[in-house]
Amino acid sequence: MSVDWDEVSTVSVEYAKTNRSKCRECEESIDKDLVRVALGSENNKNPKYYHLSCLELAGNVDLKDVEGLDDLDEDDNNEVKKLVQGKKRKASSDPAVPTKKKDAPAKKAKSEDQKKLKEIKEALNSKTMLELKEMLRENNQKVTGVKADLVDRISDGMVHGQLPKCPKCFGGFLNFNSSMISLR
Repeated sequence: MSVDWDEVSTVSVEYAKTNRSKCRECEESIDKDLVRVALGSENNKNPKYYHLSCLELAGNVDLKDVEGLDDLDEDDNNEVKKLVQGKKRKASSDPAVPTKKKDAPAKKAKSEDQKKLKEIKEALNSKTMLELKEMLRENNQKVTGVKADLVDRISDGMVHGQLPKCPKCFGGFLNFNSSMISLR
């Protein structure tokens, strides 16, 4: 899948806020805190996201047209500038590995959790819906939803622990969201 640069009206770079967006080139999810490129068009309200390493920016984008550069840390800002200007990456960096926000100790812990989550999800994807629901029932968790929801719920519980029942009514289920915990 290639980009029709004539239809692109805006180009911006940012750190992915969640891991829910998918790269339109490689079809892989863009992990939280990775630098992603958002391409907007007049015809579509929603931007199309890409890994920085999956998109050929050189010759297609002017640096002055890239929004969000000031919001990136210095290393990532310089990396985007190099790619837009057509300069090669450093020999020591792997072009297949997207650029990540610089890790503080808390970020490293989150990164390790994300690796664990990914491994667990891969293992759980081979299980049937019945097996997944049984695992959730054994841990008093919500058992409704599509397979991806069940896998997410189980893997999150395996890494972060079981979500308790609602402390107010003792009957409702709590839903984990990276920005908050809510009732369902």
